[in-house]
Amino acid sequence: MTTNGLANGFHDLGTGYTTILKLTSNNSGYTSNTLEIQAKLNAAPGSATVITIKHIATDPADDTTYTSPNTSGVPANPNESPAMVLAITEGYPNNTQGLASDIRAASNAEVSNSAS
Repeated sequence: MTTNGLANGFHDLGTGYTTILKLTSNNSGYTSNTLEIQAKLNAAPGSATVITIKHIATDPADDTTYTSPNTSGVPANPNESPAMVLAITEGYPNNTQGLASDIRAASNAEVSNSAS
């Protein structure tokens, strides 16, 4: 664990991304690979209506996966290479947990899915 921001809650977030968790590989040959989860709000916590969560996976090494001709035995077709998937699960607190009323998300959506 490179960055431990797991203690950050909703009221600790601002309008710029906050790193919640960053993992860095400690396996020889993969030490530059990371996985990072970040979050931000669209306004101050008292008036925010949107939480944006970003999932970043990096492999900055000079990979030769898509070489032509492919002599290293790894997939040359990008559709056959490993993919990263992020699944976010919402938890709904209710009024038995001390809130004035149940809390529910109005909606959720995938904003983007880029490989940049």
